[in-house]
Amino acid sequence: MSRVRPAQRVRIGIETEGGQILQFFSYIKKVADDRLTLVFSPTKAHFAQYLVEGSMVRLSIYTPVGILLSDSMVINEPVDCEFEVEFTQSKKRIQRRKYVRVKANYRLIIEQNGRTYTALSEDIGGGGIRFICDASLELSNINGKIFIPEMAEGLSFSGNVVIKQGFKHNEYLLVFDKITEENRNKIIQKCIQLESMNARES
Repeated sequence: MSRVRPAQRVRIGIETEGGQILQFFSYIKKVADDRLTLVFSPTKAHFAQYLVEGSMVRLSIYTPVGILLSDSMVINEPVDCEFEVEFTQSKKRIQRRKYVRVKANYRLIIEQNGRTYTALSEDIGGGGIRFICDASLELSNINGKIFIPEMAEGLSFSGNVVIKQGFKHNEYLLVFDKITEENRNKIIQKCIQLESMNARES
């Protein structure tokens, strides 16, 4: 269960007796050998009626390596928006092996063809950064740094610039090509922190 940790965001899926699928978000409070303690916002308290002991729920756990899926049983019903579900190794699988991305606006300094530009991230993840830059960048390799406020120094990287369908003017996606594992892990940890904050506010 090394990928599953406290503060990660979890989407709960519930099927009602009428066949309707209900979904809401919670976050992990505690991880034990065979169970998870989950907490959700009081604004979602009306979902508690469906989380009766013995009922089945679908968990989608947002981790740095992807979304883990688990069909789990409610062990302890919600009390003050906190409840427990079973969670075992044999019942989980990875839906997709790519990094979770979260919205974040941080300053970037990027270099391409001997020129230096300032940019602003729109979202970040362990695999890359989506950002806005007023310059017209080439779809090729760039070097740069991202400046996360609580970190003393910018995190260096290099990567390839791409544009995806639906992007706004001067919106780009940087896919990391070279980044140290230390810097990647710092970005991943920041994503986990932001996911936790988002879960508490949802």
